[in-house]
Amino acid sequence: MTDPATPSQLAANNMAATEEAGADVSPPDSAAIMGLTGLLSEIDALIESYDGLQSTGGIAADWADLHRAHREALSGLLVSLGAQPEPVGVNLVAKGGVTLRATMAGDDAALAALLQRENRLLDRYAEVADALADPDQRATLQAQRAALVDLANRTQDMLDG
Repeated sequence: MTDPATPSQLAANNMAATEEAGADVSPPDSAAIMGLTGLLSEIDALIESYDGLQSTGGIAADWADLHRAHREALSGLLVSLGAQPEPVGVNLVAKGGVTLRATMAGDDAALAALLQRENRLLDRYAEVADALADPDQRATLQAQRAALVDLANRTQDMLDG
């Protein structure tokens, strides 16, 4: 015995089937997807850079850990928008540049340069949050940005003295 047909299966055309099923036929939010994908790429590069620092008193590990946690949440947002996050890859250029700077000028100089990149990332967070339609998703980015600001302030205090 077979199961009876559902109303969607009995619909005369695909549009009627979609309406009958109550599915959301709106296209994915491409601006939000592009923004989140860009954030994830920047976060991956920063994680690799922090992994290249050795003697910064644990602050580099704090940055890397915070970014890893944020990456996981942002990946979930991306999936909820219907996109797949790129797999985490090693950004050898970013890692090599920070390692070279740390070797030549010391970890504090490399950390100061990374802090400049973090400040640019804060701007990107604000831009992407503005592109998100869902208030819960915006709140997630705003909370992540606030945590980054706190750590940036702590890092600047450490560098200042």
